[in-house]
Amino acid sequence: MPISRAVKIIAQSGVNFYDSEYTVIADGESNIPINIAQLNAVTDYLEVRHENLILEKNENYTINENGTHIDLINWSLAIGDKISFKVMKNINIYPKDNSTHITDVMPHQFTDISTSTIYQYGFKVQDDHLIFSFEEVV
Repeated sequence: MPISRAVKIIAQSGVNFYDSEYTVIADGESNIPINIAQLNAVTDYLEVRHENLILEKNENYTINENGTHIDLINWSLAIGDKISFKVMKNINIYPKDNSTHITDVMPHQFTDISTSTIYQYGFKVQDDHLIFSFEEVV
């Protein structure tokens, strides 16, 4: 029977998340500040939303070289519209020699937020199927 619970990936995942929101101050505004100082426009993933619609990079917007603003492409905004940003920043928490991470059966952890129980997990392929394995960390 599948287990369905809300989980939160904790620091061992190697990703930090940063959020910001901008409220449009003029109709037709197209140069929007991101306001996330941690953003590296080259290496990080940036998710841009306008009122819950995900905008596509190079189709709906471009990002400036230093990662401080986006410029909208053929996208119309009105006063009061909300643009939200989420940065997913990869952090290198593993040593350069990550052979133990590769060989470890369950190298990651997550927390069941309803019980605060910590589990370790990993993936493997068996008979052409991806298997998700997890167990409580004791």
